[in-house]
Amino acid sequence: MGYQWLRRMPYLSKTRHGIYRYRRTIPPVLREAAGQREFVRSLETREPQEAKKLWAVVNLEFERYISDLETLANIPTNEAPVDVQQRIGAEFLKKHRLSSIPLAELREQHKFHEDHLGPSEFEKRSALVEELLGISMDDVLEREQAVSSSPEARAALGTMSPPSYKLSDAKRDYFAEKSIDLSHTSRSAARNSALLVERIIGGFIKVLGEDKSVSTINRDDAIKYRDQLLSEGKSPATAKKYVGMAGAVFQTAIVNKEINKTNPFRRRAHA
Repeated sequence: MGYQWLRRMPYLSKTRHGIYRYRRTIPPVLREAAGQREFVRSLETREPQEAKKLWAVVNLEFERYISDLETLANIPTNEAPVDVQQRIGAEFLKKHRLSSIPLAELREQHKFHEDHLGPSEFEKRSALVEELLGISMDDVLEREQAVSSSPEARAALGTMSPPSYKLSDAKRDYFAEKSIDLSHTSRSAARNSALLVERIIGGFIKVLGEDKSVSTINRDDAIKYRDQLLSEGKSPATAKKYVGMAGAVFQTAIVNKEINKTNPFRRRAHA
C-alpha cells in the first residue's frame, strides 16, 4: 500500500539497493540518433518524497531529450535549427558547470589576467574544447571552421547566444512544478489538468502566431488572447479562467527564471 503513489508516476522504480531511478525506453526510430535503447537516470535517493520531486525534473528532461532527438534524427547538428543548437550548447555548459559568457568578455578578462593566478577563463575553456571536442586551438583556419560547426564549442567560447525562453518552455516548467501536486490526485484529474493547460497555452501561441519568447509578451498580447476567447463564444467566466491559467504559467516563468517584467495577465491587463 505504501507504494501506490508509484503507479501515478510511470517509469519510476527502485534498484535492488533501494535507490529510485527513472527508466524509459527510447522509441525505436530514435535509437540510432540516441546511441542507446533506454534513457536511465538515477535519482540518487531512497526517500519517497524526494523521489517524487526529482521524478518531475527528470521526466521533463526526457521530454526535451526526445524532442531534440526527433529534430536531429536526420539532420547534422550544425544544420539543425538555431533553437536546437542553442539547447545543445546550453546542455554542454550545464554538464561542465560553465556559465554563458560572451566571447568579448572572455577576451577582456584574458587580456588583463595575471599569469601567477593560473590560466584565464578563456584559456580554460579553450583547453576544454580541445580536450573534449577534439578541436585544435592552434590552427586558426581549422579552429574557426570546427568551432562554427560545433554548438558545444560555440557555447563554451561565447559565440552563441543563450536560447530564448519561450512559451512552450514555460509550459513544460509549469507542468514539472505542478506534477508534484498532481501526483496526489487521480490519474484522470491529472490528465484533465494537463490537457487544459495544453489547450490554453496552445491557443495563446496560435493567437500570437508564434511560440514567442516570454520576455517579449506584453499587455496587448494578453488582451488580444482574452478578446479572441470571447469572440470564439467562450463565456466571460471561461475566458477569465483561461486567462488566469495563462497568467499562472507566466508567473511561474517569471519567478523561476527571474525575468524582470510585470505579469501581463494580472487583473489590470484584462480588466
